[in-house]
Amino acid sequence: MDVVEPGLGLTAHRPALVGLTAAFVVSRLAMWAAGMGFTAVGLHPRTVLQAQWQLLAPTLLRHQLATSLWHLASQPPLYNLAVAGLLRLPVGAQVPVAALAMAGLGLVMVLCTYGTLVDLGVRRGVAVAAGLLLVASPDVAVYERWLFYAEPTASLLAVAMFCGVRFLRTERLAWGSAFFSAGGAVVLLNSSYQWVWWVAAAAPIATALRHRWRTVVSAAVLPALVVGTWYVKDAVLFGTATTSSWLGMNLARATVAAQPPGVISSLVRRRVLSPLAEMPPFEPVAAYVPRFVAKPPHTGVAALDRRIGAAGSSNFDNLAYVAVSEAYLSQDLRFVRADPGRYLAVVGRAMAVWSVPGDDYPFVAGVRAPIAGYAHLWDVVVGWQAHPDLQAGLTAVRTHRGPSAAQVSWSAILLTVLAIAGAPIVVWGWWRRDAVRAAGLAFVWCTVVYAFALTSLVELGENNRFRMELGPLPLVAAVVVGSVVVRGSGRCLRRVRAARGG
Repeated sequence: MDVVEPGLGLTAHRPALVGLTAAFVVSRLAMWAAGMGFTAVGLHPRTVLQAQWQLLAPTLLRHQLATSLWHLASQPPLYNLAVAGLLRLPVGAQVPVAALAMAGLGLVMVLCTYGTLVDLGVRRGVAVAAGLLLVASPDVAVYERWLFYAEPTASLLAVAMFCGVRFLRTERLAWGSAFFSAGGAVVLLNSSYQWVWWVAAAAPIATALRHRWRTVVSAAVLPALVVGTWYVKDAVLFGTATTSSWLGMNLARATVAAQPPGVISSLVRRRVLSPLAEMPPFEPVAAYVPRFVAKPPHTGVAALDRRIGAAGSSNFDNLAYVAVSEAYLSQDLRFVRADPGRYLAVVGRAMAVWSVPGDDYPFVAGVRAPIAGYAHLWDVVVGWQAHPDLQAGLTAVRTHRGPSAAQVSWSAILLTVLAIAGAPIVVWGWWRRDAVRAAGLAFVWCTVVYAFALTSLVELGENNRFRMELGPLPLVAAVVVGSVVVRGSGRCLRRVRAARGG
């Protein structure tokens, strides 16, 4: 079998690494020259539309950081912590430092993609091509130029993927520590990724290295302690079992808020649901208190007591939203039990939005604008999308109708299908003869399945952004599956020719 020798030795792979780095730098300079800027309005929002719900008010991040982070109920802490670090820089340095850091994360993602594919036995040329695909992708570029946790999540997942495979190859504690630390950082950065994902995704790697269980435990113990402490804190202070208190409100967007008004009104009249189900989620505190939930006690902590956040927006870390979200969760589950067919129809729409190109997303429209022509050409030629629509996700929410076949990216669908359906077959075939490659691919598969299933079941409207937060993982899985199919087909052809010749 013609397989590249695994490993990322600098001597053998220096030309590829240098070439990918050079291509990345040139592409980013070209996009900058085309007028593609960096959006960091969340640092100093001036209007409600510029404020990011996930961020505490800048004044709290600058002057009450420790207390505010510790009492952060709505989100895991790392994004707020990173923004707080930027706010401590001189004003003129904040955006350049953020832009440089995000670009660095993009480069790390590209190099980790190449390294992982090589370690999983993919030909070096194919691995380089996959890296160049990420470099040229406008989807990757626009998220890289937007200050949000989407790009850091994608990069951390790529680092976890690469370090996990390296840990399997070398069995060294350093790689294991990097693997578990990157995964723990994802959990503390993005509330879509909970401890359940991390345990399930890390399980294949731990299983393959069970003969080195002491090394696995040593690598995992500190990240597990840090992540576990945050979960315990949230459970004690807020009674929540996840790193975000928004679960009920998020799910409401895929259940009661995603239905025509008459459907919900009918269920309220029949007392299947309460009047809360007719109220849109994520409204100001006054919309819920005291009509639906009791006024929360005064805590003395500004992050929990303030009703108004940055630029006059709602402070969604207000303690009232913990009770509001719990109340919504009860309504969500009642609706699913009462009308599972309508809920599954919403899940289908969410899956369709997942397949819309990542740059068809309103929050990156301004970043995308200078390269709109290039992005459109890419989406048509590479994404196999007939008709781009930046509002596809919002349309799915507002009109109760999912994206059409012309609005989705058929190449994104192909990558998702190959990753979800093809990867387990490859893992099964590899496990006995090469548990290292099998466990590495299993980690990728678990992560893709988790993200696709969870976000489709719980959210509607931003699903294409959730796919982008997976970074290169679907691409890596699809390339590995495709390489196995091509090599298998080649072997079959050689056997047929040999038999005929004989």
